[in-house]
Amino acid sequence: MVIVRFQGGLGNQMFQYAFYKSLQYFGKKVKADISMYQNYLKHNGFELTSIFGVDIDLVQNEEIIFYTTMKYKLNGKTYYFLKIFSENTTNFIPEVFEVDNIYFNGYWQSEKYFKQIATEIKKTFKIELKEDKKNSDLLDIIQNTNSVSVHIRLGDYVNEERTRNIHYVCDLNYYKKAINYIETKVKNPIYFVFSNEIDKVKEKLNLPNAFFIDWNVGKDSYKDLILMSNCKHNIIANSSFSWWGAYLNGNADKIVITPKKWLRTEKEEH
Repeated sequence: MVIVRFQGGLGNQMFQYAFYKSLQYFGKKVKADISMYQNYLKHNGFELTSIFGVDIDLVQNEEIIFYTTMKYKLNGKTYYFLKIFSENTTNFIPEVFEVDNIYFNGYWQSEKYFKQIATEIKKTFKIELKEDKKNSDLLDIIQNTNSVSVHIRLGDYVNEERTRNIHYVCDLNYYKKAINYIETKVKNPIYFVFSNEIDKVKEKLNLPNAFFIDWNVGKDSYKDLILMSNCKHNIIANSSFSWWGAYLNGNADKIVITPKKWLRTEKEEH
């Protein structure tokens, strides 16, 4: 028995689902724990099934209690049947595929965790806009121009102390440098700006030839992800949401600009 805990917003859930599927690929019996969403007020709750229509084998609360409290003795020492492994970095830990009877509590933010099933994951997460004229009209522009998505993550990265202590906020200088680089590589770029605080971004980012997408809010927020993934190039924040937007971008010649650091605990290796 292996259990994967799901937590966070849509981008994090996508990483956790990819990890979940990869464990299945390696022959593990895997279940998903989504219990944290029972009282989760941030983001839009658990969205994977409603947006992507995926099937997930859910663990029951009784099973979690049973397996995390069940003990056995070996050589005079007491062990819990279900060990808990916590992870909160972007580093790849290959040993996770070699263990059983474990509860995985983490984010698994590396493509290396699911490289064996990358094609399947991309297919699962590549969805279309349905009956949405406003976004469909914008998508038509995106697909017929040298489109560049610009994702600026504010919100909890700025306003919540716990989140702020984990994540950097990409400053205006980062975006200016990224845009300047795009200008040297892309002819007549058109920018499509996405943010969870788009009004603040409009005030601070003086960007010509730009669309500021401010209508995909609440349960429609995932549509920003679809639009970003259809842009020719991507300037992303240290956000799993915009990471997936760039990853799902099928342009063979895409330019993706990313921050050097993802978390405050990391060295500048990206």
